[in-house]
Amino acid sequence: MMQLSQTIDIVDPATKKATTTLILGNVICIHVRKHVLNDKGTVDPGKLKPIGRMGDGVYSRTTEVFRLPKVSWKLQEHEINEAAEALPN
Repeated sequence: MMQLSQTIDIVDPATKKATTTLILGNVICIHVRKHVLNDKGTVDPGKLKPIGRMGDGVYSRTTEVFRLPKVSWKLQEHEINEAAEALPN
């Protein structure tokens, strides 16, 4: 189940027509079989073997996963604002 957050029409620069819609949402819940869960009770991508649609007739598989630390934007707000103000107009 997903809660819709926003839709954004993607416009082709050549034709100036919307050709695709980007849909952003929050995943509320998912249903998976127990055998794809890890010891912590979260989904193990290696066991799930997800497939993603990349557009047109192209699909991809998740073969490698990695972790990135979550950034606290509130703690970095001052640095972000300074960097934005330094950008040329």
